[in-house]
Amino acid sequence: MFNITNYNTVALFIVLIINFTLISFYLKNKITSIIDPLVYEILWLSSNISFLLVFSFQYGFNPFSIIFLFSFFLYIFILKKQLISNNVRYFKKVKIVINKNKIFLVYVMSLALLLYSKVDLFIYMIENDFSHWFLYRFVDLQGRNPILRIINIGVVPVFLYISFLYIFFLKKYKFIISLLLIGYIILLLLGGGRSSLLSIIFAFGIFLIMHRNIYTKKELSKINIYSSIFVFISILFIIVISSMYKTDSVFMDGVNIFLNRVMANADGLEYYMRYNGYDNIQSGFFSYIMSFLGIYIKRILDIDYINIGQQLSELVVRHSLDFAQGSNYTLPLQVMVFGYYFYPIYVVLISLVVIKMRNQLISNSFSKNIRIYYLLSLSFGPIHDLEYFMLRIISCILIYFIFFYPILNINYSLILSNPIKNNLNGAKK
Repeated sequence: MFNITNYNTVALFIVLIINFTLISFYLKNKITSIIDPLVYEILWLSSNISFLLVFSFQYGFNPFSIIFLFSFFLYIFILKKQLISNNVRYFKKVKIVINKNKIFLVYVMSLALLLYSKVDLFIYMIENDFSHWFLYRFVDLQGRNPILRIINIGVVPVFLYISFLYIFFLKKYKFIISLLLIGYIILLLLGGGRSSLLSIIFAFGIFLIMHRNIYTKKELSKINIYSSIFVFISILFIIVISSMYKTDSVFMDGVNIFLNRVMANADGLEYYMRYNGYDNIQSGFFSYIMSFLGIYIKRILDIDYINIGQQLSELVVRHSLDFAQGSNYTLPLQVMVFGYYFYPIYVVLISLVVIKMRNQLISNSFSKNIRIYYLLSLSFGPIHDLEYFMLRIISCILIYFIFFYPILNINYSLILSNPIKNNLNGAKK
């Protein structure tokens, strides 16, 4: 429903580039590399702020656009003040103790769970021609088996973290695990996951944040160069796959879809302002609790609840919907549901939650580092979509404690050799 052609697209992207440059410069000391998820966060913030500015110049500033803008500005200011600087070596030289048997068992378990979580995709591929495989994401959006969804969300961070650990540090099984990781990426792309490669790249960026004390400035420079190439390739993949959604589409259609998607981060803000969200979407403490826990509460208490994204979509189409891939429940929308008069307090509190997760430091415990990787993966989630963030938190907790915690607490005595410890503890010379 969101369409950038409703606005001056040239102005949108000029303002986007300016905002991205300014915010990147403002937060430059907090960015580890070009594949740091903070870079994506800056792009996300830039697209929202750019839309609000262009929208306001086109329709005039209103109280809501001003509140939205100040919410973002306050959030950025807190990031500047509270995020760990990349110029300070906060990481102590810890010896990460990893049991060979445990890490292998956890990896095998994560791989098995990951494959199981893709059962619906495998069935779809068997039942449909290759040309239709890229459309699977639209089938998936209409509702996946909740158990498979929870497993997938909870297992992917563990699978990726251990894959990176084997490939870049432990070396053993490096070739096989690299093939498995590449196979996983190809599977995601074939299933229509346009941004799959980009998400894997940023997942490695999280891994790099955890172990950044190991790399010299020269090595980080090389990583940034290669990362820039991979990001460019990822964007090309997004454009090409987007152009395959219709049989008569061409490459430029994919470009337009990609550009629209970048700016569509602000779709919920547009719907709220243009379709009188203030009078149609309830606010208050109860409404706020329901906004991110309602999908669970309604199953327990058997009550009707429509999430904020679908409510906004229904305002646009002006009739009820059985299903809607609604806009994300972003920070400014949370502010309005919680109560806009409390917005400075709310923004500070939710920002501190983000900061706490983002500022996690590497541990000498392998099992704790898995949890740290979880937190780093989730760190900007409360700002982007609080409802989906809760689903991810619940999924990660369930999968970790049901499947991985028992393995990690098996009493083995075999510990990795010193050379590997040295690689992991930042003692690289």
